[in-house]
Amino acid sequence: MNHPSRRPLIILAIGDVLSLTLFVLLGRQSHSEALTLQSVLRTTAPFVLAWFIMASVLRAYRPILLTSPRVMFMQSLVAAIGTGALGVFLRAGLLHIQVIQTFLLVAIPTVALFVVGWRMIFVWVYQRTRTASMTTVTDAPVKAKNKQP
Repeated sequence: MNHPSRRPLIILAIGDVLSLTLFVLLGRQSHSEALTLQSVLRTTAPFVLAWFIMASVLRAYRPILLTSPRVMFMQSLVAAIGTGALGVFLRAGLLHIQVIQTFLLVAIPTVALFVVGWRMIFVWVYQRTRTASMTTVTDAPVKAKNKQP
């Protein structure tokens, strides 16, 4: 069985965390909230936890996703929608605050946009670089053995 290495999946997971962090940074900035390391981590952690829960349940790190953009899109979208909702509830629970309905309505599509957007860019680049490297190998000229009389 031919499986891609784990490296692309690790890069994908790091990008997932960074996309959620960007979501938090832009949200905090748009509300003029502090952008200290502690405040950003405190807000990001529930969404990252929610993402990895949803990603585990929905198997969002299967190697097949790297080779099928349509499957990647659907898996990522469902996981991201769940992440937006679960992240808001986890954040409320961890910070001992009420769930704000408007935040829930904004977080779900915004998390989906950031995470799915990142993942689609990643799978597109992954497939292009993989195709390019395979083309380079298969297009290499075959050297004929030099036969001497």
